[in-house]
Amino acid sequence: MNGRKPPGPPMTNPADLPAYSNEHLDYEVRMFYGAVSKLLPAVPARAKGYSTTTTTAQPVIQGSWTSKFHSNARIEALVLHYRNLVMFLFPDEYAVYGDDVFAPHFVAGSDPWGTWIRARSPLLPDLKSWKPRADKELAHLTIQRQSGAGAA
Repeated sequence: MNGRKPPGPPMTNPADLPAYSNEHLDYEVRMFYGAVSKLLPAVPARAKGYSTTTTTAQPVIQGSWTSKFHSNARIEALVLHYRNLVMFLFPDEYAVYGDDVFAPHFVAGSDPWGTWIRARSPLLPDLKSWKPRADKELAHLTIQRQSGAGAA
């Protein structure tokens, strides 16, 4: 953890956070689980519960360009929504902007930041290591892209 505390909510009226969450956060979570369900068909993306089951299924990758396009689009959707959610849940781990919205903004009380840090699970090492690759390969062209599927 870099120890940086993100800025306060960018909305001046805290009552606006639920509407924001209902639209934007809900979208991120649904799209993330939808992408997971398309890549790993044995993992259900439940519309309301957002729960998954453990699976050993492998990503769906096929031979033709059309199939590869669809497979790549699914992977990109998964990576994009992973990036958004990991930033939302772990804003202290990454550089943030003043107009970003984070999980601690949704915690009530005198110390929402501290309450959130104490309540959440730690960022797993694998999840932390995937973020720089996602940043480099999804957001822009860079010489740091890995060839092919590569290791996550």
